[in-house]
Amino acid sequence: AEAASGSAEAEAEAEVELPSLFEAPGDAGEEAGASDDPSKPMIRHYNIARYPGKTPKKHLDDFLKGRLWAKKPPERYLNYEQVRCEGGLFRARVFVLQPLNKGLLLFFPEELCATGLDAENLAAVHALYYLTDESERPALGRDLAPVYRDRAQEWTGAAAKALKEAQRRKVGARITFVERMLRDKPPTAASTSVVNTAAAEDAAKRKGGRGDWSNVMDEDLEFQELNSDAAAKLRR
Repeated sequence: AEAASGSAEAEAEAEVELPSLFEAPGDAGEEAGASDDPSKPMIRHYNIARYPGKTPKKHLDDFLKGRLWAKKPPERYLNYEQVRCEGGLFRARVFVLQPLNKGLLLFFPEELCATGLDAENLAAVHALYYLTDESERPALGRDLAPVYRDRAQEWTGAAAKALKEAQRRKVGARITFVERMLRDKPPTAASTSVVNTAAAEDAAKRKGGRGDWSNVMDEDLEFQELNSDAAAKLRR
């Protein structure tokens, strides 16, 4: 009976569907760590043990050796530190030593990961994202494991959205500033004269006056009757 029970449990475990490493964003594998509790963050599964290409940590190491240190790095130019968090989750930070005595750069993504290795690889992607130029990122993304490439693309989209929102707020602040200046600006002498002249003409019209046209209308005007031929010449 115990043997049969053990065999049944083994079959049940064998039928458990593991998340694919190559599923597109939004598929079930991407949200395997999601919870119905909104207070608990979604945990992505970054496991790339079966990925045939280079890991993000290897990508970062090659990038620093070839680009930052021109293939002559010191003995220690890169260091990872894992941070154990609540619920058995992990974060990781990576320190990058810069040449010419420029000190250390720290990259520390906020996202929680299921394992320390996943967190270190995520920190490496985070460092690559900020150390490379925007024009280099598409080529870099093609070499990363799909799950990490998708995460880097999300960072790019979020950065573009934040930049657009910042520009919108800046333009709005400028418009508000100009409107306030125009509203609070005292009237000039020229504008006051125009306003006073217009007010005087309106008052004259209300009293039956004819405004500035009165002098013209009071002159003795001579009218001449035109025949049809003369009128046609004038129209030409």
